[in-house]
Amino acid sequence: MGCVLKYNNTFTTAFYDIGRGKWGSYKRTVDDYMGYFANTVSKIQANLVIYCDESNKNRIASIRPEGENTRIVIVPFEETEMYRNHYGRINAVMKSNSFRSKIIHHDIPEMLYPEYNIVNFNKISFVMNSIKEFDSSVYGWIDFGFGHGKVDVSVDLSFCESVTNGDKVYMGCLRIPVDEMLYHPWSYFSNEIFITGSAFIGTKKSISRFKTLFDEVLDTSLDLGMIDDDQTLYNMMYLKDKSLFNLKQGKWFNQFGDNT
Repeated sequence: MGCVLKYNNTFTTAFYDIGRGKWGSYKRTVDDYMGYFANTVSKIQANLVIYCDESNKNRIASIRPEGENTRIVIVPFEETEMYRNHYGRINAVMKSNSFRSKIIHHDIPEMLYPEYNIVNFNKISFVMNSIKEFDSSVYGWIDFGFGHGKVDVSVDLSFCESVTNGDKVYMGCLRIPVDEMLYHPWSYFSNEIFITGSAFIGTKKSISRFKTLFDEVLDTSLDLGMIDDDQTLYNMMYLKDKSLFNLKQGKWFNQFGDNT
C-alpha cells in the first residue's frame, strides 16, 4: 500500500537515554534503539516530529534529517512536562513502603525506574506540542523503537482518518479492559496487558481530550499511592470514557495491520 500521508498526517516520537543499556533486565542499548528507529522511519513519509536532548540530536538527524516534513525538537529530559510536574510524586510513591509491599514482579522497569514511567507518560504531551509544528488532519504517536523496527507502518491517510472518525483515539489492545479494573490494585501490579501504548492516532479534538483524561487518571493514581506504566493508565482512561476510544484488538504492534 502506498504511503500518501505527507503534509496531511503528523507522527510524533521521542528518544531519551535513561540508562536502559545498563539494566539487568529488559536491557536495550542506544544502538538498539537507533537501529529500530532507522528501520521504522524509512517507512514513514508523514510529517514527523522527534523530541530528544542535545546529546542525541546529531545521531537522530543522520537517520532522519530535518527538513520540510521533519522537525527535531530539543527538550532536556528534566524539562519535559511530566518530569517537571510529576517526577517528585512518582518517585515518592515508587519508593514508599506501601507501594513496594504490593510489587509482584520485581524485574519490570515500571516498578523500578521513575524515569521509565516519565518518558512513557510524556507521549501525549509531545503529541500536543507537535500540533504547533504542523497543521494536520490527524496526529499520531509511534514509539522510537516501535516493533523493533520490523513492522510496516506505511498506511495511507484514509486509514488514519477512518480509524479516528468521530474524534476517536485509535489504539491497539490485546484485550478489552473491564469495569472491575478501574483503580483496582490488580490493574497496577499484575503486569497483565490490555491496551498497548506503542502507537496511537487521533484528531486535534480527541488528542486534547486524551491529554485531559490522562492528567486526571495520573493524578488519581498517585493520590491512591499506585503507579504503573502508561499502558495501565490508558486502561483507566478507557474505563472513564469509553466513547473516546477506538480499540483494535489483536496482537502486539497491530495498529497498522496484522502484525505480531
